[in-house]
Amino acid sequence: MTPSHPAPRSERARPQRSSPRASSRPPGARRRRLRNFLIEPGLQLKYVAMLVCAALLVAAPLGALAYSYSTGQSEALALQVASDPSVTPETATALRELAAAQDRDVLRAIVCGTLAFVLVVGCAGVVVTHRIVGPAYRIRTLLEALARGELPPTGQLRRGDELQALHDVLAVAIERLRDDRAAQIDALDAATRAARAAGCPQAVSDALDAARARLGDAPDRADRAGYTSS
Repeated sequence: MTPSHPAPRSERARPQRSSPRASSRPPGARRRRLRNFLIEPGLQLKYVAMLVCAALLVAAPLGALAYSYSTGQSEALALQVASDPSVTPETATALRELAAAQDRDVLRAIVCGTLAFVLVVGCAGVVVTHRIVGPAYRIRTLLEALARGELPPTGQLRRGDELQALHDVLAVAIERLRDDRAAQIDALDAATRAARAAGCPQAVSDALDAARARLGDAPDRADRAGYTSS
């Protein structure tokens, strides 16, 4: 009988350990990405483009003024060197090259600064418009649900979102509609039981059942803290 040897260490089943980073993320959580901020891309990007254009209109003249001042200083230095007989041609050439190099550095700094400024303004525009478009999108979904005859959970907006007052008014209206529907269902159920106990005709009972079916199930109380806007 051939003795059985233990399996090599590499072939043994190793217990799988879940990554602490993966286990710490709550189920259903989603990462913030650009597409989460662009809820209505057409509308948001239009206003972001307007902000970027305004930033360019401010930054471009200032950059041109700074570059013009730098080149003016270089030309003044060149005139001063040319009018000074004690300056050798080699020194004058070196000074002109140094002034030209400084002008190029100034131009490069202006271009990089302008691009960075425009990028910051664009990113800020996306965030700011998200704070407005996100609540507006949520309010629109609530109104669309009302138009379909539904009473959706109202939830709550995030801290810092705009249109808080409008959302709160709509939430109060939906809660009142939910209370009214619940009262109607209770009253209809009570009337149906009383009619059947009194021996109403089958046609009346069927009409009450049809009216009850149109009202649907009794609406549940929505926890306003259970939802935050996108």
